[in-house]
Amino acid sequence: MRILITGSTGFIGNFLYNKFSEIGTDIVGISKRSSYESYSLDLTDPNSSHILKKINPDVIIHCAASVPEVFMSNGDYESSLINRKIDDNIINYCSEYKECRLIYFSSCSLYKINNCSIYEGSQIEIKNFYSAQKYKSENLIKEKLINFDILRISSPYSYNLKKETVLKKFIESSKNMDDLYIFNQGLRKQDFIHLNDIYSAIIKLLITSNSTKSILNIVNGNSITMIDLANKILTISDNNKSEILNINTTNEDSKINEYFCFSNYKALEMIGWKPTISIEDGLKGLQ
Repeated sequence: MRILITGSTGFIGNFLYNKFSEIGTDIVGISKRSSYESYSLDLTDPNSSHILKKINPDVIIHCAASVPEVFMSNGDYESSLINRKIDDNIINYCSEYKECRLIYFSSCSLYKINNCSIYEGSQIEIKNFYSAQKYKSENLIKEKLINFDILRISSPYSYNLKKETVLKKFIESSKNMDDLYIFNQGLRKQDFIHLNDIYSAIIKLLITSNSTKSILNIVNGNSITMIDLANKILTISDNNKSEILNINTTNEDSKINEYFCFSNYKALEMIGWKPTISIEDGLKGLQ
């Protein structure tokens, strides 16, 4: 089996590429940025299909995406246009070569966050151009392909966090003995999924002889409030100097969602997957 990983120099793609390389998989990586471990290929170019044909993958794990620094901005809109071209080219290739299985990375940011369990069939709420494009690609995949799996990922983390996420900010502040800032008493909750758990989900998918032709939440299932996250990081790093300071705000990203959680039951039912890395154990590996 030959596996192609798009975005193989990115945060998730590079992690997966290295994990598959360790077990001797026939793995090929492509990225717009060249590196020793990947082909340099601009997937926005319609002619990229010629290279894909030469690689001739059995499975495409599609991680490549442009992620904006700020959502609902000019950068967000521009990223959505880039991602539209990338996804269209990958989907068109898989539509032509129907035996090629597509594992598509989508996002749990598509969901409307309510104070309840969120399943794959829960209400969608498009909040920005990035999410709108992901949702369009999901529907295009379901319309055009017969050999696919769509993975809605929550907040991925591991070592070498690249984006200025709340997790990275808390950890860096703790290392520097700076204060940690939370908003609205830190009651907003977030679901963090370790990259090793994402990798194990893909292994489960590949073990199955057929694609699921379905959407699966690949999530931890145990969301955590920001106040609890901050306290855990200070405890694990044995930091008794930093304080947790509260700022009250009406910012949409800081809305309280005290009781929500993402459900991963469908992934357990369909492919026998469930996460094994708790947020406590995951955080210990980041210190």
